[in-house]
Parts: sequence; C-alpha cells; structure tokens
Amino acid sequence: GGKINFLSFNMPLSYNNFGVGLSLYNEKINFMNNTYVSGAFAYHIEIGNDQLFSMGVAAEYNNIRADADRVVGDLSDEMLALLDAGQYNKMDYSAGINYQHRYFKIGISSNRLATAFKGDDDQNILVQYYTAQGALMLPVRGGVDLIEPMFIYRKFSKVSHSWDLGCYYTFNDLILFGISARVGGSAEFSSKENNAINVFNITGGFKLMSKLLLGYSVDIASSSASLGPSHEFTLSYEFLDINNNQRFNQKSPSNYKGRFKKKGNKRK
Repeated sequence: GGKINFLSFNMPLSYNNFGVGLSLYNEKINFMNNTYVSGAFAYHIEIGNDQLFSMGVAAEYNNIRADADRVVGDLSDEMLALLDAGQYNKMDYSAGINYQHRYFKIGISSNRLATAFKGDDDQNILVQYYTAQGALMLPVRGGVDLIEPMFIYRKFSKVSHSWDLGCYYTFNDLILFGISARVGGSAEFSSKENNAINVFNITGGFKLMSKLLLGYSVDIASSSASLGPSHEFTLSYEFLDINNNQRFNQKSPSNYKGRFKKKGNKRK
C-alpha cells in the first residue's frame, strides 16, 4: 500500500508579468519514502490580445529513503545500499517555455539538467528527461462548457518514453469529468518490451464554491495484475477565478492581465 501528500501554491506578480510557484510532495509506498520540494519562477510576455509567451526555471530537491524493516527479500541489493547511503538526496533544476492562445497551449521543458550534465549511470532512479505537452480549449454551448483534449510526451532514454493522452469536459463551469491513458514508460529504461499501455485514469471534479474545487481520480494499472488501483482526492482553491464564459468572450484572454492593469493617474 501507499500514501501520497501533495501541496502546491502558485501566484502571479507584477500584474502577471511574473509568476512564482511552490510544490511540496511526500510519497510513502511499501518501504520507499520520497520527499520532493520544488520552487519555480516564470516570466510572461503578452503578444497581442490573444497570445501569451512564458519562460520559466525551476529548482527541486529530492530525498528518497528506504525503510529496511519493511523490505522483504535481499537486503544486500545494490539499489537498497545506494538509498541507505543517501545516494538519492539531490538538488536539480529544470527550464522550459510555453505558448498560450485563447484556444490552445503548448510547451516544452528539459528536466533535471544537473543530472544530465553529470552523466550519472543507469542506476539513477531520478533520471533526466524531456517533456512536450499541449492542450486544446474548445468552448461549446456558447462558452458555457469546455472540452480539453490533451497530450504529454516524456522522453527518458533512447528506448524509453511515455505518452499521456486524454480528454476532459467541464459542464456549466461546475462539473469536471475526464479520462486519460499512459502509453509506455518504465523503471527499466533499457527495455523496449516495457513500453506498453500501463495506466488508465478516470478523473471527476465538482465546484463546491466559485473558487473551490473538489476532485477525485483513480489510476488503474493494466500492465501488472499485482498492482491495485490508486485513488487520489484533491482540494484546490483559485484566488483568481475566471469562468469559461469570461475566458472566451473577453477581448483580452490573458487570464490575469486584464484583471490587474493599473489605472492611469489623472492630473487634477
């Protein structure tokens, strides 16, 4: 069994010219305990009324530990020895760019660059990888509802990569439902046989208040009969809430800038 706790905070600065974020993550699965802390900074450039270009950097701290008392099997395993010796107590950083339009967004990033520069061997649990992602934002029923097809591509090594493909529907800016599947990806980064469909996800959400969303998702592993489903509950609060009708009918869809622009000072 396992338990995951996750907290994320993001906010715009200087009328959305800048953005900062902080994420805290702790995962306990069987004998593994992983603590992750990440901080991010982004710079936004508005290109006309319908487009936004962003550049960002992030720093992360990972600490992975093993509880030897819960290990069943060979305690002399090389990977366990590395964990016990503090091998996976690391700082790293990432960088990426993103382009957003009223109806779509795309982005690319390079993750764990320090690991790539060091040229760590195949024993590394936290590998360097590249990410490309995109999503469509298609209004329906006059912008009251929203359909969001999405994809995320991750490249781990020469033979290992994964695709996340999904689609989400928001009804009346109140109820969210979506499904997705992960194709490929494996802890065995040198094996092509592991690049198969391995996870299905079903997600639902309900707005308790105008800025408060309660969500639930379940991951169902298809590649291994020994793994049961993983359940996740989320509670998110948006300090700035822009509904779909506002997003697709305002003149400037840059979600924050139109709300935070300074008023000119007039001389008396």
